[in-house]
Amino acid sequence: MAAERPWKAHVLGGVVSVGNLCVNARDKLIYASPRCDEAPMRVANAQDARRRIHLLRDFLTDASGDLARAMGDMVAAEILSLQAAAADPRTPLVDVQDIPDGDGDLRQALDTLRRARVSAERAYNYVQRCRGRLFTAALLLQFPDLPDVDDFIAVEQANAASSCEGATHLAADCTALITEACRFLGRF
Repeated sequence: MAAERPWKAHVLGGVVSVGNLCVNARDKLIYASPRCDEAPMRVANAQDARRRIHLLRDFLTDASGDLARAMGDMVAAEILSLQAAAADPRTPLVDVQDIPDGDGDLRQALDTLRRARVSAERAYNYVQRCRGRLFTAALLLQFPDLPDVDDFIAVEQANAASSCEGATHLAADCTALITEACRFLGRF
């Protein structure tokens, strides 16, 4: 049975660490999200807009890194669990569904972890989209003579804000799923 195996604490510790990364990413996104849309970015206030974009991109870069590390650590926890749940650890199980019935909580934890990884991947993609929109807005600020440039900047700003909000919700979902996975891991 898996409950007798010494790797349990290592897997649980890894998942707790993943949860911390997701919480950090969520908190950075919670900070950044309202600031994406708090004041219009215009050519007339280009210096202030660039400063805001720079600050936001720093937070988004950090959140992106946290999500990327969390995704990698989730994969590592799954691989370790599949190896350790096998009758012979030198021949790891191929899939979560191959985990023996006696380790049902481990199976549920890994299924939940996979859902968390999907949320983290989607959040990561939204963060990248937000960063790209902010980069485009920063570029547009350099062209004050471009007709309707403020309108183009406003579209980029709105899309950045929407992407950041989506990333925030997905990072929160990921955090909740990690908490659920930890509950399952604590029972097996």
